[in-house]
Amino acid sequence: MENKIKMIALDTSLRSSDYSIFSDGKLIEIGNLIVDDKDCAPIDEMISKISVLLNNTNPDIVVVENTVVIRNTKVMRLLTEIIGGIRFWCVSHNKFFYILNPTEWRKLVKEPNEILPKKRNELKIWSMNTVKRYTRRKINNDDVIIEYNFREELIIFEIIVRNLVVESGT
Repeated sequence: MENKIKMIALDTSLRSSDYSIFSDGKLIEIGNLIVDDKDCAPIDEMISKISVLLNNTNPDIVVVENTVVIRNTKVMRLLTEIIGGIRFWCVSHNKFFYILNPTEWRKLVKEPNEILPKKRNELKIWSMNTVKRYTRRKINNDDVIIEYNFREELIIFEIIVRNLVVESGT
């Protein structure tokens, strides 16, 4: 029986975190972890849900999109703590952990001579168009947030898996 490389990609937030699970570079599952209990501390609940997901899937590689600088420093600190919790899980389970900055994945998927937009809203539109181009899936206004997040992860992490497989020689 072959030993397949399992990877999970996470796009985290306090109330709703998206994930994609890959086995040998093939997408096998996408999902969303939601914290809807307004009475609980969302960070603790989200870290708990992510830990359960990681324990149940036992990935070899965990890739997380890094937090971007936002105006609300309290939220940014909390998002960084979530990433810290994921990193702790990886270290304690001897798993590969990688943080990918949005600028990194954009450079990986852009056309060679393409100039990226500078403004946040323009980057979001560019990202959605890039997702459409790579996945050949139409993203409509009704499901733009969920489909966009999942498709974005799919593109980003398929590229990473290919690069990791090439680097490891498998």
